[in-house]
Amino acid sequence: MTLWCLVLQFIRFLRRTEGIEASRKYFLDIRKSPNCTYHVYVAYAMMAFCLDKDPKVYPLLENL
Repeated sequence: MTLWCLVLQFIRFLRRTEGIEASRKYFLDIRKSPNCTYHVYVAYAMMAFCLDKDPKVYPLLENL
């Protein structure tokens, strides 16, 4: 679980420093990991819902 907390912090860091597209790309890479837990999905969805307000994120999360 600790590893995924670091991954989520890195996604937030990418969002602040490089923008939404960079954090989205990293999320797509991370979710392909066989060890990825639901925590990553929930945290990314909450971040997208609260911060982005962008409807193109929702299809991304629906295709899981």
